[in-house]
Amino acid sequence: MRLSEGQIEHYHDQGYLVVEDVLDPQEDLGPVVAAYEEEVDQRARALHREGKLSRLYEDEPFERRLARIATEVPAAAGGLDIYLIRHPAMFRFLRNTKVHDVVESLIGPEILCHPCQHLRAVAPTALASISRTTDWHQDAGVLWPEADDHLIVTTWIPLVDVTQERGCLQVIPGSHRQGLLAPAEGGDRVDPAVIAAGEPLPLPVRVGGMILFHNYVLHAAVPNTSDTIRWSMDLRWQDPAKPTGRPFYPGFIVRSRSRPDTVQADYEQWRDRWVFALEHTRGVPSRRWPASPATPKSAPAAVPAATR
Repeated sequence: MRLSEGQIEHYHDQGYLVVEDVLDPQEDLGPVVAAYEEEVDQRARALHREGKLSRLYEDEPFERRLARIATEVPAAAGGLDIYLIRHPAMFRFLRNTKVHDVVESLIGPEILCHPCQHLRAVAPTALASISRTTDWHQDAGVLWPEADDHLIVTTWIPLVDVTQERGCLQVIPGSHRQGLLAPAEGGDRVDPAVIAAGEPLPLPVRVGGMILFHNYVLHAAVPNTSDTIRWSMDLRWQDPAKPTGRPFYPGFIVRSRSRPDTVQADYEQWRDRWVFALEHTRGVPSRRWPASPATPKSAPAAVPAATR
């Protein structure tokens, strides 16, 4: 699937684009879901053997099981990110040509899988000890300044249908034209007072679809008020010739028309590079701004009416 001229224009003009039915929920996303179902099951069984979990919750569906486990053992919902689990199914998905076809429409035929890639398992707000809020921010703000001058495309891909109740993302259309905004109190959160006019727009998306973001567009998440986990991936892509803003973590080339021999197809090499990087970069500041104090687990700060 490639984007139409109208879709490309919308992305560059508004800073985002929702594209439905890019992926097959079973063929493309099924192996990733199965990998995390296995991970959750292993955690549940280990906790049950240790006497920390009263039951396995095997009768619960994927989107609810981890939430039920976390009501008893909150820590069970942590440490699920891509670079920590490093599952072969995830590596295969990062090489999914359907995703690359969409991304190529925006950045061209030379594509690097950016090292800033995440699996999100966002807990319901009812689980106050582990539920978190994604406040207004720009993806460019979590990278070093070396990456400021070129496009990095984010593909936000749900593993479950993401409604407003489940904590869908919201965006301020056109906000990428403001450029990079300094954080409000350290960390990555952007002060709503400096956001230009624009009404926040919720972006619910079904399994099989995706949201494409410009690296400067302002976005946040609606609180997850459901009783399920909001499972999603946010993956980033760029021209391999440009700096990533995360020079100490491994990206890899997934498509190259000019040098097809540089495309990485070796899972074990990908896994081992992450193991090495994590071991040898402890203490390296990964972001440009210092971390902020813990923020309240509530709705993202509202954009003042005067700026809308």
